Amino acid sequence: MNDLKKFFSLKQVQRLKAANLMNLYDFISYLPFDLKSILPLQNGNLNSQDWFLLEGKILAFEHRQGKSPFFTINFQTSYNFHLKIYWFVRGKWAFNFLKVGEFYQLIINFQEPFYNLIKISEKKSSLNLDSFEIGRAEMKPYILPKYNKLGSLVSNDLQRLHQKIPKEYYQLNLTGLLPNNSIIPSVLDLSRIHKPKNQVDFYKGQQDWIALQTFLKLFLLKTINFEKGQEFGFKTRFSVDFLKKLSNNLDFNLSNSQKLVIWDVLKEI
Repeated sequence: MNDLKKFFSLKQVQRLKAANLMNLYDFISYLPFDLKSILPLQNGNLNSQDWFLLEGKILAFEHRQGKSPFFTINFQTSYNFHLKIYWFVRGKWAFNFLKVGEFYQLIINFQEPFYNLIKISEKKSSLNLDSFEIGRAEMKPYILPKYNKLGSLVSNDLQRLHQKIPKEYYQLNLTGLLPNNSIIPSVLDLSRIHKPKNQVDFYKGQQDWIALQTFLKLFLLKTINFEKGQEFGFKTRFSVDFLKKLSNNLDFNLSNSQKLVIWDVLKEI
């Protein structure tokens, strides 16, 4: 169940292990540090932002071979103006996915001098409702987790890989494992961080993860006697210096509410 080969190709597994993500737990516990909020394109104003969520149809596309193969896509937006978009992707599947005249929803960003395709979903009709695989039949703000580069893996790589993992594999069952705990949920769902529905969902998932990590580290420290603590450079079991080291080693900066969670955990143990 913890084997990366269950979800990823051999080449993807090799890249993950080269980045020291040796199993599924390593992968899902490497967390994004922030969210990118992507707004729908407003009134066709391309100068309003550098990331865009838009919909429209493909008028034509062309594939360019080379060391880094890519597609050029002639796209007509719902505001009836044209964009030339570059899609850097490998694999024959892209030929079958792109269809001239069909409607798509795109996330693109401007990387001078061209527009780069980040995410694409085909519009499908289901139960008489128009829907996109991205999850927006209506054009609403879209949030995208942002990861720090790890080895050869950039944020977009990690986002795509997470789409291959079913939601149930993100759930950590902690029932009966944490003594004297009344703060941390018995089931911790990391899909709230990697695949958030909204910003509140993302930050609540972060808060629960911080609480768990704090609980485990401080509970371990509690078992070290005073003399052993001095050997590690701690003046007391719960020294301020230790707490600073703990927060500085997290994958993201703590908000004030998240700092309060740490103090709540301290009271528990």
